Amino acid sequence: MKRLLLLLVLLAIAAAVTGHMLISDRGYVLMQHGDVHVEMTLVFFLLVTVTAAVSLVLLTLLLAIFWDMVSPFQVRGRWGRYLARRRLLAGFHALVAGKWKQAERMLNAAAADPDWTVPAQLGAAWAAEQQFDETALEEHLRVAGEQRRGALPAGLQRAWYTLRMGAPEQALEQLQLLRTSHGDNPLLLVLTARTCDRLGDWETLTGLLPRTKAFLPASDYAALERRAWHGRMKALAETTDPAAERLAAVRQHWRAMPGHLQHDPALAAQYAGYLAQLGDGEGALKQVRKTMEHGWDDRLPAVLESINNVAPERLLAQLEQWLGVRPGNASLLLTAGRVALRAQLWGKARSFFNEASNAGSLVALEEYLRLSIAMGDESGAEGLQQRRLSLLSQSLPDLPLPQKRRQKDPR
Repeated sequence: MKRLLLLLVLLAIAAAVTGHMLISDRGYVLMQHGDVHVEMTLVFFLLVTVTAAVSLVLLTLLLAIFWDMVSPFQVRGRWGRYLARRRLLAGFHALVAGKWKQAERMLNAAAADPDWTVPAQLGAAWAAEQQFDETALEEHLRVAGEQRRGALPAGLQRAWYTLRMGAPEQALEQLQLLRTSHGDNPLLLVLTARTCDRLGDWETLTGLLPRTKAFLPASDYAALERRAWHGRMKALAETTDPAAERLAAVRQHWRAMPGHLQHDPALAAQYAGYLAQLGDGEGALKQVRKTMEHGWDDRLPAVLESINNVAPERLLAQLEQWLGVRPGNASLLLTAGRVALRAQLWGKARSFFNEASNAGSLVALEEYLRLSIAMGDESGAEGLQQRRLSLLSQSLPDLPLPQKRRQKDPR
């Protein structure tokens, strides 16, 4: 707007200056041809010249429009474009109606117009897919991919088809090839992320996630992000590399993990569990304590059962401290009983298992029964067996059962 105003001001100044010059020095123009001569003022000559130039331009434009209307070549082109649009529309409606063969035929015909080649061929490819005609599908995608700006949509449709056919490895190869030429296209990024999720390629997915965040619903992105970091940590911890190398890889992965995920109790418990399994019991205990400061979660204390290189007495002291805050917690009592077993504190273990079983933990009751049998308490074990059967029966559906038959009197 500012540039237009400036241009108008400059034109007005130029017109004013020119008008002043013409008025102050009117001058004249003389044109002579043989005995004929024409004399006019300079202002009138300029006015006639400008009018003639504008008229010539307008006349040329009108003649071009008229020629476009009557030219046989242009008429044929307009008719062809009209037919292509009609066929494209008819093919689309046939596609929606599930008339695959008709849709493919109409769309393939509409593709003869260069303006509609890419969308028409992609629609025809979809119709061919519904008819399980892979040869026709590939041909339609090939033609679409050879057109200007057709490589990306054709490549995306091919990769999506490949993924649905159960070949995520091949689909990922196709998508990675597309990314070399089309960069961070939103559809390409999202489909690549979905394919990595399907394939379990967590390393690629964790690197790709930050660029897909803007193109996914928040809930979908959160679930995908959590699966990716969880799966990557699991893969690193369960390789065949030496334990020291796996431990270093898991630690590095945890440091690279987004901060909000490090506060996720399930992921923190997973990380602490891998630390314990790979020989870093102190690190596992420290991680559990750190996470518990942000909020309680029953999955975290259970990690202490896996710690083998920290004195069980220390672990038991920590568990008893937590029990002071959460008395009667069945999960915490079960873990305390198992750690007490490792410390060979049989009496404490029985007490923990008993309390946990009274809280409804069938696993604690199983541990209590096993410990009682090992300690030779057969009468106590028999009572526990009855409790076990009673708890098991409570979890069974209420169904009709045969009645006990009465014994006949022998007399």
